[in-house]
Amino acid sequence: MSRRSQWCHFVGRRRRELHDTYPCAMPTGRRWCPKHRATVGRLTGICRPCRDEMYVQLAAEHVHNQRGEAA
Repeated sequence: MSRRSQWCHFVGRRRRELHDTYPCAMPTGRRWCPKHRATVGRLTGICRPCRDEMYVQLAAEHVHNQRGEAA
């Protein structure tokens, strides 16, 4: 499996799991994020603050997992 496929699979799985921490992690029809009171993007279905926070966390987790598997 390529690195990009691994990343996409990891993100898809973790976005569902992080729904409680980041309320707009799963795209919905909401117009506003209940956590940040920010506008939700029309294409992404997630607000910018949630997206930025979530992807920083996901990147750190992914790197940690990759290093754990390599050891």
